[in-house]
Amino acid sequence: MMHSVSDFFDKKQASSDVVLIGKADDLTCQSLISRTRQLADKLDTCSHQRWALTCTDSQNFLEGFLALTLLGKTVCLPANGQAGTLTDISEHATALLTDGCGEGFTGEVLPVSSTAVGAPADVQPLWDQARIVFYTSGSSGESKAIGKSLNQLECEVQALEILWGEVLGNATVLSCVSHQHIYGLLFKMIWPLLAGRAIHTSQFEYPETLLGELQKYSSTAVIASPAQLDRLPEELNWNCVHGHVKAVFSSGAPLSPNGSALGLQCFGVRPREVFGSTETGGVATRQQSSDTDQPAHWAVLPGVEIQAQNGLLHVSSPWLFSNVSECEAGMLMDDRVQIVDG
Repeated sequence: MMHSVSDFFDKKQASSDVVLIGKADDLTCQSLISRTRQLADKLDTCSHQRWALTCTDSQNFLEGFLALTLLGKTVCLPANGQAGTLTDISEHATALLTDGCGEGFTGEVLPVSSTAVGAPADVQPLWDQARIVFYTSGSSGESKAIGKSLNQLECEVQALEILWGEVLGNATVLSCVSHQHIYGLLFKMIWPLLAGRAIHTSQFEYPETLLGELQKYSSTAVIASPAQLDRLPEELNWNCVHGHVKAVFSSGAPLSPNGSALGLQCFGVRPREVFGSTETGGVATRQQSSDTDQPAHWAVLPGVEIQAQNGLLHVSSPWLFSNVSECEAGMLMDDRVQIVDG
């Protein structure tokens, strides 16, 4: 596994392995790097530092994300590309990179397109200066900006690979969640990219479509939400993918016992829940048990430290805040906790 996006781009001989599986032709590592550098060439002629990025297609999103971070830009990620959302994000970014029309955005709108002819110029990489800002609704309902460095996202996916890399092996990653949020960005985009796993660019909103695609691959991983797992239709022929699905992940809210049981019944593996937030990133994980009298305990992710402070969960990790001293100081969450041994 490579440790950083910079490692991925600095490979002396870019791999011809497929990294993105899309509706049209598959994209190799070589092609992705070339297209990203061409897009970075085009964007380097713009003076904007703060960019909003929203794409419906995950290939377009990944190319845009990598090009902007290569240039050391601040990447503002709205939850979606709806006009009202883009109007709101206009307060935080002066330019929008998108594969849509950009309706509602008041600044400059540029399409995600690597249309440059010939070899890309040698753009000076500024990965360390890149900043990714997520926008999430706080308790007041007001949009709250959560900033991360690219290195922090890389550190978090390294922890995921330490924990589950052997389980996934060379699994193709299929996602039911959006890449615009931190969960989808990490689990669907950055983690498989750095681990060398193929990414299916579709977002699977319907179980029937997901099942049909899962049958095409001998080894897969599914990125899902609790609501999606809770609505899996039992009548579909899920048995045909048993043994092919290596892991199912769930995050964003607690997974109900029914959703956990349905995940096991349909995919042949019990979903792995990931607890965390946009601010904290991943904190802990668990797999539920069929024994409802003995609920499964949460186990912290590698690199995460927790404490109980007046019954509340205090978390510290390398990917908590962009400021090192704040990372060390940690964050007190609203969640109640009881720490147990074993």
